[in-house]
Amino acid sequence: MVKERAYGYGIGLVFLTLVSLLMGSNGIPYPSSILLLLLFINSIFALFSIIIPKPILRLYETNVFENKRTVSNYLFEFLAVAFSGLNYYTTNVLYRLPLFIRLPLHILFYLLLLWQLFLASGLYMFSE
Repeated sequence: MVKERAYGYGIGLVFLTLVSLLMGSNGIPYPSSILLLLLFINSIFALFSIIIPKPILRLYETNVFENKRTVSNYLFEFLAVAFSGLNYYTTNVLYRLPLFIRLPLHILFYLLLLWQLFLASGLYMFSE
């Protein structure tokens, strides 16, 4: 069980590292590209959570809280926590609210993620 977890998390970390290293050709250094990648993917999940929150919550819960203990399950668990963890916990809190309160707050959360993404990427766009 420990070996499968180590392999799954290791493959996920290598995947995250390789994808963020590909962003280096745009002038974004390696450690900062991980933050931009996580903000970008979380903002995509936040956009879909405005329209269909329940399937997005179920997707995260299936990947993270499922009891199968295989390498692929640990890989999907790592990727789900990394790429949509922030959105899951925010959507989980907002989903309990009435629709007329939830919708503006969720749109505000999406805009906040986009603002953070453009602010962080703007550091590297205009620094040259």
